[in-house]
Amino acid sequence: MCKAIADIIQDGRAEGWNDGKREGIDMGIILAQKLIQDNRQEDLRHAAEDSDFKKKLLKEYALEV
Repeated sequence: MCKAIADIIQDGRAEGWNDGKREGIDMGIILAQKLIQDNRQEDLRHAAEDSDFKKKLLKEYALEV
């Protein structure tokens, strides 16, 4: 494969990774806002420490990516 094509592919992968990272951060912020609004600060703390619990809450609030 020529270098130019390899560079284009790599740039596309990096852009996709960055987009996914931003989307994940946005979902985390939205989840935190909803938990605070629902007076679930303890669940927010737990979600910050336990990724499985955070996934459960994302599903509960229909915020799955």
